[in-house]
Amino acid sequence: MHLSGQWTDKVRASAGNVSAEGEAYREAFEEAQEMACDAFEYEARRRAIEGVKRFKFHNGKPIIDPETGQPYFEYEYSDTLLIFLLKGAMPEKYRERFERSAAPDYHSSAGLGAPVGPDSTPRGAYSLQQFLPRESTHAIEPGQFERRLEECGE
Repeated sequence: MHLSGQWTDKVRASAGNVSAEGEAYREAFEEAQEMACDAFEYEARRRAIEGVKRFKFHNGKPIIDPETGQPYFEYEYSDTLLIFLLKGAMPEKYRERFERSAAPDYHSSAGLGAPVGPDSTPRGAYSLQQFLPRESTHAIEPGQFERRLEECGE
């Protein structure tokens, strides 16, 4: 009993050290993660606002600016990064907006987005309704599926 008590005390002491070390590790990891995110955000802002210097080439050779005698370059900006930065900074103003309407009615032309019929169907456009009998779009009775399978097999 005495040995098992000593062993338990050592395990508890070790567990205390591990959790203290674990807490320090967790805090250091969170700080490193925050620093990385800050660096990513800084780089996104720089590319979106300041741009990236891109040297221009023709037939694999740098274009030389005739006025300066130096290689010609242009700054390229990232509109996409700027959009994401705006959405993150002002989500109420720049968030995606989707309008929802009532569920589509698949038995009417309105649910398919275009009028359906011999005179109203645009050339080359087809309605799902043209290919499925009306009964196939409704629930079937118990056992009806098996009967249809047997009919197809014969």
